[in-house]
Amino acid sequence: GINAEYGRQMRFAVLTLVLFFFLVCVLASPGYLNYNEVKGKAYTVTYNKRSLLINGQPSLFLSGSIHPPRATVNMWDDVLKQAVASGLNMVEVYVFWNFHEPVEGQYYWSDRGNLSLFVQKCAENNLFVNLRIGPYVCAEWDYGGIPTWLGLKEGIQFRTYNPLWIKYMEQWFKTVVDLLNPYFPKNGGPIVLVQVENEYDGRNSNDHMYVEWCGNMANSAVSKSPVPIIMCNGNSANNTVNTCNGNSCTGFISRNGQSGRILIDQPALWTENEGGFQVWGESPSKTTSYFWGRSASDISNDILQWFARGGSHMNYYMFFGGNNYDWSGSSVTNMYASDVNICPDALPHEPKFTHLTKLHNSISQLADIIVNDAAQLNQEVHLLWYNPSTNQWTKGTKQLAFIYKSGGKTVSFLENNDIITVLVQYNNKNYSLPGSSVSIVNNEGVEIYNSANVAPPTSHRVTEPINSSPFEWQIWKEPLEPSETSKFPSQTADYPVEASLVSQGLTKFVWYQRNVTLSQAQTKVEIETAYANGLVLFIDGKKVGDVDDHHHTDGKLQLTLDVTVNSGRSTLTFLSESFGFDNGMGAGSTRKVKGITGNVVLGNENITAGTWNMRPYLAGERLEVYTPQGASKVTWSQDWKSGGPVTWYKTTFENPNLKAGEQLLLDATGLNRGKLYINGNNLGRYWTLIMNDGSGKPTQTLYHISKDFLIPGTNVLTLVEILGADDPSKVRLVKRYMAQGPPSLEDSMQTCPL
Repeated sequence: GINAEYGRQMRFAVLTLVLFFFLVCVLASPGYLNYNEVKGKAYTVTYNKRSLLINGQPSLFLSGSIHPPRATVNMWDDVLKQAVASGLNMVEVYVFWNFHEPVEGQYYWSDRGNLSLFVQKCAENNLFVNLRIGPYVCAEWDYGGIPTWLGLKEGIQFRTYNPLWIKYMEQWFKTVVDLLNPYFPKNGGPIVLVQVENEYDGRNSNDHMYVEWCGNMANSAVSKSPVPIIMCNGNSANNTVNTCNGNSCTGFISRNGQSGRILIDQPALWTENEGGFQVWGESPSKTTSYFWGRSASDISNDILQWFARGGSHMNYYMFFGGNNYDWSGSSVTNMYASDVNICPDALPHEPKFTHLTKLHNSISQLADIIVNDAAQLNQEVHLLWYNPSTNQWTKGTKQLAFIYKSGGKTVSFLENNDIITVLVQYNNKNYSLPGSSVSIVNNEGVEIYNSANVAPPTSHRVTEPINSSPFEWQIWKEPLEPSETSKFPSQTADYPVEASLVSQGLTKFVWYQRNVTLSQAQTKVEIETAYANGLVLFIDGKKVGDVDDHHHTDGKLQLTLDVTVNSGRSTLTFLSESFGFDNGMGAGSTRKVKGITGNVVLGNENITAGTWNMRPYLAGERLEVYTPQGASKVTWSQDWKSGGPVTWYKTTFENPNLKAGEQLLLDATGLNRGKLYINGNNLGRYWTLIMNDGSGKPTQTLYHISKDFLIPGTNVLTLVEILGADDPSKVRLVKRYMAQGPPSLEDSMQTCPL
């Protein structure tokens, strides 16, 4: 039956993986080192103008970004094994300061925060590591990775030569280096690169002083076990290597990098080959902040152009994006970088995964020839191409060959930068090159790879429901004014206080309450707030409206609610919900703001001045009603159909006992906006906000549930619905796996279907 066939497919997949591991070990060239070749013994990492050098030996690197907190521990194993199966020899890791030190002096190094364990697992999978400490990391992560508590310090200016900033930055940087000291090369570990700062564009003298300080501080921090320090996509210190971020880095390498030193006295390293990001309410065809994704042929074409010109390192940003658990996302969807090699559900993204794996296999076999010859930037040969309209061979301006020779062997990159397929001549042979593509030709003159020749996928996603009948929900309605005030500390001021000052960054929710007495009814409320922020308004305990901004950007704006506030005395209660602090942070910037940031105007009456009461957290968060202990502190009702805004829902389900290769997801159809918990684990925000392309489909429907969040037997699903659910009976659990056979139309899309 189906299960037997699935078992056969899984056994075939495992055998294929084992064979691939064997072929990689046998066929990879000396110029493509894996960590197992130096594991457990001291070695050196240096560089020349051509490449990184491991014990003086040139090596090419194919890398992929994985963010440990955007996955769980067992997912790390799965994704790292897929990285090896895809032929990578390095993993790039951001370190998120605000995740590891959410409160000053209180560190989180366990579970998803166990950075040492993640690096250890990289080592176990024979993968080198590029450790990107920052500490500003951008990454579509809340506040760019900077702790909110640091922004609240008087006189702080981020990312410039500010005494407070450099003091705390150095402390944090050295904390991370000391923690991971066992994994540096002197101790036989896999860390071969360390990044300081991130995409820095400071312009004034203080900023230039800061850049050089960054280089000196970082080199000093790793002096006991030196590795090259890199600074990406912007200003770089004299003692650091300037690296490229972007969809294509041929422009970067062609002008010798932003420092002017690339291929002169530093190697060409591509730290972010970007794969796209998803913003709430946007769609692949209509984006504002980010592009959504890229095709397999486009990505591979850019990679081969990079190596053809002299690149020796390329990193996918991301290889696996994962999911924005907790509140980590910076006004982006729960799924992160969903169009990359591995989808957020931890299954391969086909045909992209297979097409790029073939590229890795082709490059790694020929790496010794490539890195042991000089970079061929500006040494290209113009190829003859056949013009059918004139029936003549013509010297091309868009048809180029980049030729590498070493050890008596040759590898050639043949480029067609025209948009049409052309026939070219090279070494007395004819090659048909599709438009906008690059071919790799080996020493025997055989084309072993072409970027545009993407084979149709031979596997597809299968999504099956687990629970066919509706969940049996219980509800608890969030009190607008909790009775046990000692458990819910609040503050009073004569104006609405900005949310981060109230919450200290420890929750995305802040309540604002104000009593007003109006001489006449008003029909409009104008609130000064921040981008990527939502507000729900209650009058005398009843929800009368909600408004939000979900742009991925920073700053303040005014939002308007068309509601009626009657004359006389009324109590206005606003629930502010931050969708994440923007990850952008320029040189010299100061703290970010959320919630009510300025005036509140009712019709023609400004009610900003007056007595305001502010309270952080939802009551359910403070009571932890998503845990067994917290759930017992409140009274749950079976009348789930009476649930409205800011209502907690709870149900149970049996562990589905998933097989290897199966993934569990929650279908949020019937819900609106809120957050999910499984057995007390915060899965982050769900939002069924409709995309802007006219399709009528939500930006994200399915939300991944890691097996690490499940327990044997009965499991508890809890959610808090902020706006009011349309029909919770539609919520389902589904499982997903890869099966052999052609894909459906949905699976043929460039973006992982979520």
